Amino acid sequence: MEHLSFQPTKEASASFFVDNPDIWESEWGIARHFLPHARVRTFSNAIVLPLRLSGEQGVAHFLFQGGLCDKSGRFLAGRRRAFWDPSANLSCLESYPVPESSIEHCDEDVVFGGIVYNHYGHLLTDTTARLWYVISHPEDHRRIVFLKAPAKFDWAPADCLELFNLAGVRKERIVFVDRPTRFRSVLVPEEAVYSLDAVRPEWMSFFDAVRANVEPSSCEKVYLSRTHFKRGDSFNEDLFESYWASCGYRIVHPEECSLREEIAFVSGAKELVATIGTLSHNFVFAKPGAHAVVLLRSEFPVRLQLLIGAARGLRCDYVQASKNILPTRHNDGVFYLFPTQRFLDYVNQSGMQPFARQRIDLAFSQDRVASYVAKWMEVFERRISVAETLKRILGLDVNGDVASNSREIQRMVAERVVSELIRSSRSENQAPPRQSVTLKRRLWILARHAKYMLLRKTHDL
Repeated sequence: MEHLSFQPTKEASASFFVDNPDIWESEWGIARHFLPHARVRTFSNAIVLPLRLSGEQGVAHFLFQGGLCDKSGRFLAGRRRAFWDPSANLSCLESYPVPESSIEHCDEDVVFGGIVYNHYGHLLTDTTARLWYVISHPEDHRRIVFLKAPAKFDWAPADCLELFNLAGVRKERIVFVDRPTRFRSVLVPEEAVYSLDAVRPEWMSFFDAVRANVEPSSCEKVYLSRTHFKRGDSFNEDLFESYWASCGYRIVHPEECSLREEIAFVSGAKELVATIGTLSHNFVFAKPGAHAVVLLRSEFPVRLQLLIGAARGLRCDYVQASKNILPTRHNDGVFYLFPTQRFLDYVNQSGMQPFARQRIDLAFSQDRVASYVAKWMEVFERRISVAETLKRILGLDVNGDVASNSREIQRMVAERVVSELIRSSRSENQAPPRQSVTLKRRLWILARHAKYMLLRKTHDL
């Protein structure tokens, strides 16, 4: 019987300057333990099916059908984005029937590479899941087959083939399958990362290969910024950007760099700072032992970032740096960055220079809050009942049509949000209640072992 490996990454550590440290520490206790080493399986006459959407999908939630199946249509491999959750967004865990007459035949032995996603963050944390095998077996020159997301998506960012090339995987080896195809044999490496909750030791091998082919930058302190990001979903980051610039950090806007340049900045730095999300996911390219500050845009733990810190062997500080008075979402929301008391505590305890009072005052600015409110209403007006949400969150009664009275409503909401910022800031020094999470962690470890053995039997790994 194969047992789970609970050996933590040697260099990895984490400190939390948050309102709910017990929860974060429990998540860290889980994230820093790897699943067992990945294996490979080979299937003869397996069929690769292009992806298609599975049934009715939500506004921001999609499941795929397709992947790899055997001659009888039994699903073999796709993408399990969560070790626990079979309905995790953008997963592919089932095939679909296809008539024999529509299947092409290819008398070739290939490697199943998985799915190429339309988002740079997912490219790093999902498309790389099976590529450990390619890096670890340079003597194997078989072509690598990938699946594209359905036509509804811009499936491949420009960085896709460049990232593969930086890892030493030539574009001539890459095959994107766009019709059902039966191959003589398909070698399937097990996934080395389940983006939402678990990793294997092999995952970092792909990023190590990239690091080996990119000359690191000489900048030892780097701040990755979203201030030039066209989506404009984060407010007040300019206050944090200017602060770290005054501390001697090089400000890097990734969208204005080549991929090689971006990786060079991250791989060469001894000190890294970024808001949590795609930017902080770039820490997969960091040198082991580097110090990373992750500025949190919401209060909920994002285990993926903890997994990256643990697997890369980073010394991470996770710092609460937002006050989202209005409800938001991690992947497509609107965020109000803010110098919270937890952030100011971190600055003080780290021996850094003070965060100037002028920056703190600007975070309470009526104009800044008004821009935040306007963006929030733009993003969420078609997803939720704005009137009901404003009444529930802020106690505001919004009468009439929200769209036609948007300017007046934005003014009212902005005034109330400023009041909430002031109120919550005054009460921040109160210590939050401690929560017992040790039992939860132990139960999780026991349950993970049972889940792991089940998935091994069903080939769904």
